[in-house]
Amino acid sequence: MGPYTTDFYCAQAKLVVEVDGASHQTPEANEYDRARDAWMQQQGIQILRFTCAQVENETTKVLDEIDSFLKQCRK
Repeated sequence: MGPYTTDFYCAQAKLVVEVDGASHQTPEANEYDRARDAWMQQQGIQILRFTCAQVENETTKVLDEIDSFLKQCRK
């Protein structure tokens, strides 16, 4: 995605889904993520972020949030 890598991207919805593990919890990674998010938003792309723990332990909630976002895109 431009100069960046994403975890998941849906071109039709212009949605990036990021699953953040421990490597995202350093000051350097936080700054990189902020810059990447700003670049994507400038391209009209929305970002949903979840932690690995959320994906593993609250899978239904994560999927519901993604589904809710996608339903809003269709309106």
